Amino acid sequence: MCAKRRFLIVFGLSCLLFLAVAFSPWLGRSAAQVSGQDQSALAIPYTASLFDQQGNPIEAGVFDFSFALYDAETGGTLLWSENQKEVEVKGGQFTVLLGSLTPLLPEALSTGALWLEISVRRAGESTYTPLAPRQPLSLLSPTAEDVPTQSNALSCEHTHFGESWSGSGFAGLVIHTPSGNLGGAFYGKTGGIGYGVAGEQTVSTSAAGGGVAGFSNSASGYGGYFENTAGGIGLSGKSNSNYAVRGESGSGVGVFGKSTSHDGLRGESSGVNKSGVYGYNSQEGYGVFGRSPKGFGLGAEGKDDSFDDFIGDLALLGEKAEIIGTGTMDIYSYSSIYLDLDEDNNDANACLKVYNGTDSGLVSQFCEDGTKSAVLGTKDFGQRAVYVIESPEVWLEDFGTATLINGSATVAFDPIFAQVINPQEGFHVQLTPVCQQPLLLFVVEKTTQGFTVQGVGLDGSPSNCSFDYTITVKRAGTEELRLEEVLSEKDEPK
Repeated sequence: MCAKRRFLIVFGLSCLLFLAVAFSPWLGRSAAQVSGQDQSALAIPYTASLFDQQGNPIEAGVFDFSFALYDAETGGTLLWSENQKEVEVKGGQFTVLLGSLTPLLPEALSTGALWLEISVRRAGESTYTPLAPRQPLSLLSPTAEDVPTQSNALSCEHTHFGESWSGSGFAGLVIHTPSGNLGGAFYGKTGGIGYGVAGEQTVSTSAAGGGVAGFSNSASGYGGYFENTAGGIGLSGKSNSNYAVRGESGSGVGVFGKSTSHDGLRGESSGVNKSGVYGYNSQEGYGVFGRSPKGFGLGAEGKDDSFDDFIGDLALLGEKAEIIGTGTMDIYSYSSIYLDLDEDNNDANACLKVYNGTDSGLVSQFCEDGTKSAVLGTKDFGQRAVYVIESPEVWLEDFGTATLINGSATVAFDPIFAQVINPQEGFHVQLTPVCQQPLLLFVVEKTTQGFTVQGVGLDGSPSNCSFDYTITVKRAGTEELRLEEVLSEKDEPK
């Protein structure tokens, strides 16, 4: 039986790859490894260093990489390939997970000799630069001789299943893997419905702690990494009375979610008057912010059973509900738009008011009693409302002045006005003489282009005076409307 140690140090196998390209601005050097205990895994962690032509590391940038696995150094059979886009390089290094997009089949990893081919390009460019030659990729487990100082840690066959260890200190068990190894210091696996790794904190007070904790001091690493390649959940959290999952950051993003084909972040709640997703900002800014370069920045869908249930798709809960647009604002609808004034019936005559930039610049209003008015400022009497003249039918009016020549004048409709009226339905003309002597005016002819007026003095002689006129004509397309019946009920969704 092997002696137990307080610290179990496990060294994973690593193979150092040196990649160079002739006539290319790129030089690559990488390290990849897979633990011999995990050859059935369908993804491989992979870290590499990227240099420019002068041998200097690429300090920062975003690149696309193409990976391909062959069974020969040149030619051979393509066993697997995938392209990973927008990979961040920091301090000359980057980390990817080979097989994260196209899983590595176990059959491909068990064919014998394996050769990895890598090509690179800056994000947004169209052509990849190959890093030649291909590099051998070894998936064999290390022997005891490979790790002489810890040989019994790898060769000792034993189990701790069912055992319980206790003690004091920061950690009950520490497992360490060298910094050059990309495998896990600890690997847990279950074949049933249990957990590969489980931790429990039994402190009943409010003292901080956790059942399982992960830490990282790498600028591009993870304190904890979880993955599910079979369609399940990569990370699940549960709490009876507090946060199931909590993210906190001093200067970065507290919680980040990303998906290439689904929701980047999703929240659900079955609590009454609670939120599926809740955002809060204690400073100036946004509680929740959404942005999309090709779609809607923010979407909302609520209960749509009725227009009168006071439940909708969007609720503004502030004491003064405000919508502010920093540019031009458009409101679109596929059907009618309903505006309910005084929904709680505590204002005798609520109005929709239009302002000109400031609260004191009221220019128009539409009120609950149906009146429509513009608001004009006076020198001595403040702001006053001027009201719309209403009619049982739809009419348009135009005004003008004409002059009689030898007792006759023909007035043509304004060409723009003529295109929005229907004079074939008839029209009305009102005339007012502008003259120093009495004048009799007559409309002697109406046409679709205008009308003719004749005027004489009291002695019957033709006049050369002027006159003002008002034309009232039916608006084109609405000729049949007259006191149309309007139902008070809203058109409910079908």
